[in-house]
Amino acid sequence: MSPTTVCTFYLSLFQLVSQRIYQIVAGYEDTLDSNYLRHDPIFKIIYDKIPQMGAELLASQPTISRLENRITKQEIKRIRRFFVDKFLQNHPSAPEQIVLDIDGFDAYTHGHQQLSLFHGYYGHQIYFPVLVNEANSGYPLILHLRPGNSHAGKGV
Repeated sequence: MSPTTVCTFYLSLFQLVSQRIYQIVAGYEDTLDSNYLRHDPIFKIIYDKIPQMGAELLASQPTISRLENRITKQEIKRIRRFFVDKFLQNHPSAPEQIVLDIDGFDAYTHGHQQLSLFHGYYGHQIYFPVLVNEANSGYPLILHLRPGNSHAGKGV
């Protein structure tokens, strides 16, 4: 393929989400890694792409970033509601008691990610997400990403 050849292709939403999930599972959490991994033969095999130089590529960092940034607050609320609804569907009748386990934890960050802020207790740049599980079963109900300088009780 010559440098002037323009290669256009279409990746489905399923392929984009799958690529992002596989990258995270493989330890490549940063979207910048997409630029390198889009040429990786193993990742091409996963998506049924021919693992040859010049063959159809996977999504680049800008494409993966656009995918992540297109999610709206309403969609996030629907995802949260989905987990709560699934929990409730697993109980044919109302349980006598529901015990919630609410834990905030430090998620160390490096660089200048949005909402990554210094937390005095941990002494580092972090995100400070909160995870709500049903305590008896461990079923995850809500995971909420909070800025790094959040108080432990914020949003609980």
